[in-house]
Amino acid sequence: MKKLMLIAIFAVLGILTSSRAQPNPNALPAGEYAWTIDLRCVTEELCKAAFGGESPIPSWWESFSFVGHINSDGNTMTYAGADVFRGRAGAGAEGACTAPFETPFSGVCIFGEKGEAFIKTSALPSPVLNGKPTIWIKNALLYSPRISGENYVTPCPCGAEGEDEQTPATPGTYTTKDFFGGKKPVGVSLNVQLVKLP
Repeated sequence: MKKLMLIAIFAVLGILTSSRAQPNPNALPAGEYAWTIDLRCVTEELCKAAFGGESPIPSWWESFSFVGHINSDGNTMTYAGADVFRGRAGAGAEGACTAPFETPFSGVCIFGEKGEAFIKTSALPSPVLNGKPTIWIKNALLYSPRISGENYVTPCPCGAEGEDEQTPATPGTYTTKDFFGGKKPVGVSLNVQLVKLP
């Protein structure tokens, strides 16, 4: 009887160990990750040329930076951080940050951002992204404090399927040359970093 009980216990332990050993392909391993993205385009034309004719940012943005972190429990992920949008000189009113994705502005706009993150295969043409797992976001909110003391909140235009954030799901530092196959396009830079924190 004891032998049968031991066999049963080991069988259960084997099942549990096996289930734990299989990572969820839609999430990073459990932990906290520092996450940064920095994209700069000197002109809209150079941005379009570098990205195959379509700019990944609105024409009135000169640059976009994100600094934040991802929390993963091994099955689901959430993220939070800060966006810094820099509008081109003369593109619109200085600091008109009500709707940075829709209304042209000049100067700097800063928003907080939070939402859900998940891993999905990328279709972007970059050799470091195409056909590989990348970080995507959905159900995201951007928020910014106002002089009135209220927060301005707007949904991120991420679409029903979510948005590919051009971040490989393998932690590391990725430079402009990585994204553009060893080349550095004129007037364009893209640098991304994902680091698992101790």
